[in-house]
Amino acid sequence: MSKDKTTAPPASAGGLAGGEPEPKNKRQYKPLPPINLAIDDVPKFEDYSKDHLPEIKQIQKILDTKLSDNSVTHDDQIREAEAHLGRMSSILAWADFYLDLAERRELVPRDPDYTDVDREIHLAAAVSLERRFRNVVKGLHKSAESRVSLGQSRMKSFQGERR
Repeated sequence: MSKDKTTAPPASAGGLAGGEPEPKNKRQYKPLPPINLAIDDVPKFEDYSKDHLPEIKQIQKILDTKLSDNSVTHDDQIREAEAHLGRMSSILAWADFYLDLAERRELVPRDPDYTDVDREIHLAAAVSLERRFRNVVKGLHKSAESRVSLGQSRMKSFQGERR
């Protein structure tokens, strides 16, 4: 027979207000069943985000650059944004993956001693780094999509001016 493993509740879940000491007999949570990931080549979130930060900063720099009125330069800028849009899609997929895993890992099971608000606050705080990374990547992805769309529209107007 295997023993049930238990974990202590998160500090933010149901703690007493006003700095009162926690009771000596803390309630123990039974952990959720583990997720079986058989993927050996999945890097840790910290490593993945650190490795991709320079690329994300480069994409931010590209998107901060105003589109040129020169049709040749403009075309080059749009092609560069299109190239990075595909890469941002991949990074966004990984960011969503890491956020989903973190939310699952940090999910506090329902317990009558802790409110749903306590559980939500704990979850939001526990996965804040993963959510921030995902939100930044998601925002850059959306910006790159908008830039490509705007750029294509402007390219059509450049072509119309030449006629």
